[in-house]
Amino acid sequence: MEPKLFMYGAALGLFGGLISLMYAIGMSSLPVSTLSLLTSTQLAFTAFFSFLIVKQKLTFYSINAVALMILGALVLALHTSGDRPEGVSRGRYLQGFFMAIGVAASGGLSTPMVELCYLRNRRKGPVNYAVVLQFQFVMNAFSALFSTCGVIASKEILGIRREAKGYGLGEMKYYIIVVVYATLAQFNSIGFMGILYCTSSLFLGIFTVILLPITQIIAAITFHEKYTAEKGMSLVLCLWGFTSYFVGKRARRTCNTNKTVPPITIQADEDEDEAVTESSSPRFVANPRRNP
Repeated sequence: MEPKLFMYGAALGLFGGLISLMYAIGMSSLPVSTLSLLTSTQLAFTAFFSFLIVKQKLTFYSINAVALMILGALVLALHTSGDRPEGVSRGRYLQGFFMAIGVAASGGLSTPMVELCYLRNRRKGPVNYAVVLQFQFVMNAFSALFSTCGVIASKEILGIRREAKGYGLGEMKYYIIVVVYATLAQFNSIGFMGILYCTSSLFLGIFTVILLPITQIIAAITFHEKYTAEKGMSLVLCLWGFTSYFVGKRARRTCNTNKTVPPITIQADEDEDEAVTESSSPRFVANPRRNP
């Protein structure tokens, strides 16, 4: 890995730790549904920053996909009451609200920045998936370092054992769930970086938003939550936007293919050219009667 790419990864990792801190503050102050709704607006920020940073071309299909995805996320707000949780003051609720918006904006900025790092490194050498994994390792390491320093500084680490003892499923299952979640989060992060490496930050944002209604379906199956008509409409809109993006990519690829088809030229043989030239050229024959 190039030293400059390492520095970029370290800076983005610290920035990711700040995003995690804002997300934790928002989670402690907002309902889960409201938090998911606000963070789903990350797609709009991703489209905006992709256009500014990596010069992402926004076609009609991609804009249509972004609009449908955001509309599908907003539909989920119809079945939420919007009331703040019990015991949460208005000031703390507003703090969590703005923190959630900050998470969406920061997440929308971080993915185009990662894509920009890949583009700049390609000028010096090839960027394969091994480099992507190394870059991701550096980002996660510095993000974990930032979060660990924050937990130690706030003395929240002392409350982990107390929280584990008060866990409803038991202390041992608490630690198992924490380890399993941390492992799955790493796989999730690697998968997202793979999508970003193979496609673009805009497609990663679209793929992330489509997980929102799918999560609602899984929650309805697993936790037997009520699956309302708003959730079904949100799923349809997100799938519509997802399909619109792929239709646009296919139409653009077909258009580029037609433009790159070389023109068909017919070349005649040299003998045929000579024969055509001789037959088409006028022949001047002297008139013998005009000679003396």
